[in-house]
Amino acid sequence: MTEPQPGRPLLSRTAWLWILSLGFLFILLFSKYFDRLLRIVTETRGGDFSQVLQRLVTLQLNSDWAHVLIIPLFSFYYIHLHKDQIARTQRQVFWLGLPIMLAGILSFIFWVFPGRNDMFQGLSMVLSLFGLVLFLLGPRMMTWLWFPICYLVFSVKISDMLWDRISWKLQLIAAQSSAIVLNLLGLVLNMEASVRGSTIDMWSDGRLIATPLNVAEACSGLRMLMAFIALGVAIAFIAERPWWQRVVMVLASVPIAVAVNVGRVTVLGVLYAKVDPKWASGDVHILIGMLMLIPAAGLCWLLGWILDHIMIAEEPASRTRKVLDPANPPHPAAPAPGGRVGIRSMGLGVAMGLGLGLCAGLSYMLTWGLYKPDVLFGSWLSSRGAVALLFFSLLALAGMIFSSTRLTKPESRPQAGTPVRAMALAVGLMLASLVGLSTMVNAAQVVLIKQPLELRAKLSHLPLEVGTWKMARDAGALPEDVVKTLGTESYISRQYMDTSWPAGKEGSVVTLHVAYYTGTPDTVPHVPDRCFVANGIRPVGTRDTVLQLAGPQFHLEADGLVVADSQLARKLGIPVPHIPVQQVPATVFTFGDPRQPQAVSNVIYFFAANGRYLNSPNAVRKQGLDPRDRYSYHCKIEVQVDLVADPALAAERVSEFLSQMLPEIMTCLPDWVLVNRNEGLPYAGPPSSGP
Repeated sequence: MTEPQPGRPLLSRTAWLWILSLGFLFILLFSKYFDRLLRIVTETRGGDFSQVLQRLVTLQLNSDWAHVLIIPLFSFYYIHLHKDQIARTQRQVFWLGLPIMLAGILSFIFWVFPGRNDMFQGLSMVLSLFGLVLFLLGPRMMTWLWFPICYLVFSVKISDMLWDRISWKLQLIAAQSSAIVLNLLGLVLNMEASVRGSTIDMWSDGRLIATPLNVAEACSGLRMLMAFIALGVAIAFIAERPWWQRVVMVLASVPIAVAVNVGRVTVLGVLYAKVDPKWASGDVHILIGMLMLIPAAGLCWLLGWILDHIMIAEEPASRTRKVLDPANPPHPAAPAPGGRVGIRSMGLGVAMGLGLGLCAGLSYMLTWGLYKPDVLFGSWLSSRGAVALLFFSLLALAGMIFSSTRLTKPESRPQAGTPVRAMALAVGLMLASLVGLSTMVNAAQVVLIKQPLELRAKLSHLPLEVGTWKMARDAGALPEDVVKTLGTESYISRQYMDTSWPAGKEGSVVTLHVAYYTGTPDTVPHVPDRCFVANGIRPVGTRDTVLQLAGPQFHLEADGLVVADSQLARKLGIPVPHIPVQQVPATVFTFGDPRQPQAVSNVIYFFAANGRYLNSPNAVRKQGLDPRDRYSYHCKIEVQVDLVADPALAAERVSEFLSQMLPEIMTCLPDWVLVNRNEGLPYAGPPSSGP
């Protein structure tokens, strides 16, 4: 293809048709990731994709991940800024991009199932795009295009476990640093601050403010860290700079994000102490967070200006990227002698791509089958036969890649014209991958988007008295910002007292907290190990335990363990619930109050998830949600026992309490046995609305 002449388009209609076809197939191949990511961004629980689009249009977005929508737009903007240089850069078919693209596609299929990891799905998608562009345009063109492609990494959702750990560390940094700044300002504003975990106690005019300022997860700075690193990288690469300046600006974006977040928490602290505590939450809180983008961007631009002036930058002309000389354009490639040759070339390329995808898919399935022979092979193929078949499939794959290089070799010359065979090969490969992915998902009966299950009864319907336990206090509705951090509006917090024990005796009072989640893309419930420490509690230790449920209220039937009687079931006229097991795995978190070093208490928690009892969030992620389940829910059940230092005694008291209360809680939750019995349809119990 020659240098574009005035009035002549850069790309022909045929080339644009190929580009649109490749783009459509690429989006279709990775649509499962896009669907899940958009559900996370819009916080859509179940439902069809129209609900996602509706929330996108009305900007009902998850503030933690809304920035991912801007990342692709900046990548296109970067390409637009450098369109002239890109047009003058030589392009060629480069066969090494083909195995990179293939590796990205196979990696994506693995992380869809059985890997089930959103972060690695996104990274695999970026790797596939990088390989595709490298294959079709060559390494010289990638000197301009590698950045907008790699920049898409910022639109990849970080895994829940990693996000949780980083966010927790940043919460502590934000609280401790803000307390220091608030004390410095207090010399002028007559206020003081002290920090406990991620909670800041504040004094104004010598008076302690009753409710402390809590640096919740939303204020941890992780959201700002991700957005500001992306901003710093964008500012570093949007203009021509030496590589060392770009490295400095990217690295500096981390402390800039942390510093700006400390400034945000400090401003909220001043408003909290000197103006009105309500100003530290709600819309004002969100507005201040958005306004902090201004100083962050200003600091990034200031750093760039300083770097530009402390050393003379290299002239852009000294860069070694090879471009076409407008004065001496190469001879145009000879056109195809006839339409039949073009059609034959396209057909041959598509066929080669389909064959390449077939060989790669067969090799992938055989490799996975060796790891899980009972899933794929059964009794019809021995391990030795599988190894032999895998060997021959790998040979066939290598042969197909070699044949692909020979097929596209005439198009590998710089400026050889539109690489029809290479594009057709990429189309065939993506078609084969799309069919293979759909076949794998259907064969394994994997449900990638879980549907929500409504509660059979509201948690507030739980009885006020069960056995010897009587409710002493109901915490009522939590503040709006706390509910947002909790991630659900279906929760209850109550205190129960054992009337058979002397008042004030250790273990006579327990605090019950239940929170229900369903249809959520993520599984990151908050647990005491983190929440209690954030409120300034001193952690002592964590251990596993087993709660033993006992009593005549549990009865074994043909379809499993059921509750013989339930107050709530009788009251609402619904079937008694099934219980997974009477030995409940749980976690004991032992903690102390820093103000009372000798006082130690325990809180015990576990999860009910899709008909199972599990003792940790990680267990819910790994074991609780079967990929074949159409529906999903998980419920955190947490019982705190005050002033009982012995974890074994605490587990005994919780077992006694839950032997009476857990059947009532399970009456509220979806009955998984009934869900499965009705062929995946949730039990149509009475509506959960009402008083």
